[in-house]
Amino acid sequence: YTNLEDKYMARTIAMAVGLNECVEGALTSSIVEDVFFILQKCGRRGMATGNVQCVCSVLSNINNHLCNAFLSALRHDKSVYDSLVGAPSHDEMAALDSTSDTQKVAQAVNNFDVSAQYIKKLKADLDGFAFDVFESADSRNRVQSCLSDLMKTSTEFQRLSQSIMEQVAQKVVPLVLVEAVELLTQLSFNLSDSEYAALDADDPWVSDLLQRMEEHLGWLQSLLTSQNYESLTHAVLGMVAKRVEALLLQKRFNQLGGLLLEKDVRNIVSYTANLSQRTVRDKFARLSQMATLLNLESPGEVVDYWGENADSMMWRLTPFEVKRVLKLRVEFLAADVDELNL
Repeated sequence: YTNLEDKYMARTIAMAVGLNECVEGALTSSIVEDVFFILQKCGRRGMATGNVQCVCSVLSNINNHLCNAFLSALRHDKSVYDSLVGAPSHDEMAALDSTSDTQKVAQAVNNFDVSAQYIKKLKADLDGFAFDVFESADSRNRVQSCLSDLMKTSTEFQRLSQSIMEQVAQKVVPLVLVEAVELLTQLSFNLSDSEYAALDADDPWVSDLLQRMEEHLGWLQSLLTSQNYESLTHAVLGMVAKRVEALLLQKRFNQLGGLLLEKDVRNIVSYTANLSQRTVRDKFARLSQMATLLNLESPGEVVDYWGENADSMMWRLTPFEVKRVLKLRVEFLAADVDELNL
């Protein structure tokens, strides 16, 4: 029986792979629903035998097919995902349908994420059957052991989905920062009152950064699963924050410059919060703490926020980094900063 079941799985999965197509209005292509319908049916049929050896053999075969034939069918060359990089025009967005490469690629990425969730559902479904079918603890434990392998497979599918999103993010970030980096490089944070007033009204590097984020990320929200979109957004935000931090560490600040940076960071956090359902504050925590340091009245004031005085504030900057940031203030003497006991 188990040999026949295995051959049935192999044959029908091969058919699902051959018939795979982009489904209009769906987040995944047809292969995902088809394959998991097959595997659920085979798993339940195996459970119905009531024989623990048969059940374990079927479960092992299910996991093997997921890790081999099914996973191979989902994999694509990395360059394929470049279709998700860019800022399409309104007309290009209107032309997206099941025949467009962008739609097909989005579904290909989503296949990994949705498959990871379906594996968990399959495991939960068969878990319930095992409890009803087997009365002895030993039999249940053997089945549970086989089912636990499915969770490992689910984690691997999720890891692959995350990896693809990080790869896309690496190509999106340069497009998001292309103009903002140049504007930020040219900008001085050692400001006069009039310079501060002008930048306070409109800081060009922030405006450009936020506009490009919307252009390069917003259009993908309807094409990707919520998990994939969140992964992409947070990967982009994390990379952007690191690049901005590196540029700011090359600057010099007076107190007005510190005030401007604090406002800039606050605006970025506020705007990007609308791009994600999860909190984005952690991505900009280091920048926020840099802005706090650059707004202090004196180097010694940092002890009011450090160690036992930190309250709920969790410092992302090390003592060395705190002193490095404080030395960016033109009013602070390096000797005074070095004397701080952090």
